Amino acid sequence: MRLLGNFTIREHGGKKYAMPYGDAAKSFSGMLELNSIGAFIFNFLTKPTSEEEIADAITARYSADRTRVNADVRTFISKLRTANLIVE
Repeated sequence: MRLLGNFTIREHGGKKYAMPYGDAAKSFSGMLELNSIGAFIFNFLTKPTSEEEIADAITARYSADRTRVNADVRTFISKLRTANLIVE
């Protein structure tokens, strides 16, 4: 899976936002506010990957509980799928 279209991460006022550009801006208007983990996942999705690879990277980088990471990644990816921002 990967992001459908091109997005850039911008920081403004201490907050991070994913903003579409190019063709993505035609199908998705607006922006998504992201926390640091959301931005990490979003950047990971610029190339083909899997939920497991994302969870591996987060667990390694943040020394986080794998069960919690799996659930959080699944929830975040589900929201992106609902917004039609993921291509399998």
